[in-house]
Amino acid sequence: MRHTRYGHGYALSDEVKTAQPGVLEPTTAVTQDNEPEPTLTPAEQYVLKKRQRRQARDKVQVKSNTACFALGTPILVEILGKASWKPIYLLEKGDIVVQTLPSGKIEDLTGALRTPIETVCTFDCPTGRIDIVRIGDSIITVHHHIQTTDGWMTARQAADMGDGNFLTNCALPRVYNLCLEGGGNILINTTVTRQSVLTLTMAATMGCRFDPAVDPQHTDSFTYPDDIRIRLGQIKGM
Repeated sequence: MRHTRYGHGYALSDEVKTAQPGVLEPTTAVTQDNEPEPTLTPAEQYVLKKRQRRQARDKVQVKSNTACFALGTPILVEILGKASWKPIYLLEKGDIVVQTLPSGKIEDLTGALRTPIETVCTFDCPTGRIDIVRIGDSIITVHHHIQTTDGWMTARQAADMGDGNFLTNCALPRVYNLCLEGGGNILINTTVTRQSVLTLTMAATMGCRFDPAVDPQHTDSFTYPDDIRIRLGQIKGM
């Protein structure tokens, strides 16, 4: 029997370890491959398959149904009585967002509807990347609702009609959205170029719900429910 000396003691060789009763043989890739697969009862197999289907479905929903903005999307806010643009990732609870701008000029808040932010929501993006729509400086996930001249629709629908560029498999670490006091929309900057006329676009926030539009011009789009439209002043096109 061979021994290997370490200090004042002795260590058993690998051959001896294997032969010793009560000493477990180390698990290797070969022994793992040779181990029999555990047998599942029909009930356990059903539960396992159901869990796998649910996990696969959840992964698809995270990718396809996220309705948010990329971190640099400019949001119109009121600061010290004046309106200015602020990227969504810098917004905080209590900041005042501008929801309507009757004057059409950010330096004139006459009659503008404003409301504070209750929560800034962040969501990690799936590792498989996501599809987005870029409109000017704003980057929006494809299922986010925005208002166009043809009524409320998803950003992907707007891109298909020429408003913005549809981009697939974009690597975004996270996206953002807002919960507002009283709900409703925000205004994002969708101006295409620096030389273009300023373009404001209404975009939905967390918790917004939509009803089918009753206006014959927009029968295929959506609108806010009556209570929200009344609070927003029955804005034309909504």
